Amino acid sequence: MAQFQFEEKEFVRACMALRKKRMIISCLLLILALGLFGTSRMLNAIPEEKLNAFLPFLAGMIAVPLFSIFVNRWQIRKSFRQSEAAQEHMELTFDEEAVHYSHETGEHKLPWVRVKKWQETPDFFLLYESDSFARILPRRALSDEEESILRSQTRNVKKL
Repeated sequence: MAQFQFEEKEFVRACMALRKKRMIISCLLLILALGLFGTSRMLNAIPEEKLNAFLPFLAGMIAVPLFSIFVNRWQIRKSFRQSEAAQEHMELTFDEEAVHYSHETGEHKLPWVRVKKWQETPDFFLLYESDSFARILPRRALSDEEESILRSQTRNVKKL
C-alpha cells in the first residue's frame, strides 16, 4: 500500500508537469504572434526607427512566457492552499482492475480501463482520465512492485 500527503512544492511541480504542454503551445503561439506583428511594424518603419519599432515586441516575447509561468505557479499554490482535499493523507492500493484511493473524506476507485493515457516523470506518475484531468501519484510513495503493477496495467494505454 502506497501512502502520501502532498507538500505545496511537490503539488506545484506535479501540476506544472500536467500543464507543461499547454503552456508551451500557448507561449509559442503568443511569441509567434508578437514576432510577426513586431516584424510587420519594423518593416513599415523608417530605416532609422526599425529597431525601436521592434523592441517592445521583443520584450513581450521574453516577458510573456515568464509571466505565464509565474501566473500558473501562483494559481496552483492558491488552489493547493484552498483545497483541503489536496492536502489530505492518501492511501493507494493497486489490483488487477483499479487503483483504489482512500483518504479522510472518502474513497475513490479508478478502473484501469478509464485511464486514457499516462505519463512518467522523474517524480510522478500521471494517470489521465481525460485530456485535462489526471491523477497524480508521487513516485516517492510507490514501491518497485507498485511501479511494476502500474506499468503493467497501463502497457496498452497511450504513454506521453
